[in-house]
Amino acid sequence: EKGLYGATDFQMAQVDQWMDFAAAELNAATTLLLGPLTNLLPHNAPQEEQAQKHILNCFLGLDTWLETRTYIVGERLTAADISLTCAILPLFQHCFSADVVRPYPNLMR
Repeated sequence: EKGLYGATDFQMAQVDQWMDFAAAELNAATTLLLGPLTNLLPHNAPQEEQAQKHILNCFLGLDTWLETRTYIVGERLTAADISLTCAILPLFQHCFSADVVRPYPNLMR
């Protein structure tokens, strides 16, 4: 048993892949949305709009992936689930209303 990194070498590779996805695709775009709210970055409407579109596209991919799965990798909680939750949570808390995320029911459960 490998714990939070999956039960097999393949699952461990998938966990790494999803953690990289969270870091590269979600965290970078999240910074562009949260930065102006926390005064760490100047407001840049076109950049923020592009980041929001990118994140919602990522949400669509994640929602599709989760249509037939409870967890991102395997049948148990892994570091991939935790990493993605940590990347997404600030968006739900500060950027997106319930109406914006309603089209992603598998991501929201």
